[in-house]
Amino acid sequence: MKTDPANNTHGARNEGGFTLLEVIIAISIFMVGLLAIGSMQTRALLGNSFSRDVTEAVNIAMRTAEDLMAIRWDTASKDTRLDPAGGTYTININDGRQRFAVDVTPAYVGGYGTEAALKITIVVRWPRTAPAANQKSVTYEQFRTESI
Repeated sequence: MKTDPANNTHGARNEGGFTLLEVIIAISIFMVGLLAIGSMQTRALLGNSFSRDVTEAVNIAMRTAEDLMAIRWDTASKDTRLDPAGGTYTININDGRQRFAVDVTPAYVGGYGTEAALKITIVVRWPRTAPAANQKSVTYEQFRTESI
């Protein structure tokens, strides 16, 4: 005996499917997962940006240190860039974005006035236009003796 699906009143109950409530709950769970992934991606981008800035600042500090080591310096001929009497001076890095400032502070070793060795402190700050509380920095120190 064949039944006509058009006349079968119980046919709709036998079909599988999802109710509106089940669909809403599934979408809600899916959205919570997407928000977690989005938050994690944002944190990863911020971490990568900070790492890039630190790497760039370290490279700038090392380049500055190499430039200062290449200067001839002895007690007879003093370069103003290595003169502790001049105090701290700032170099602004113009890389198109102008984000970094380099502070160079030469000082005699030990502070006893000996002119045979210098301690050079290089501080790279970024962003250079931000208030001091918002700035990040990398400090690089090196010692320098007289040129022979």
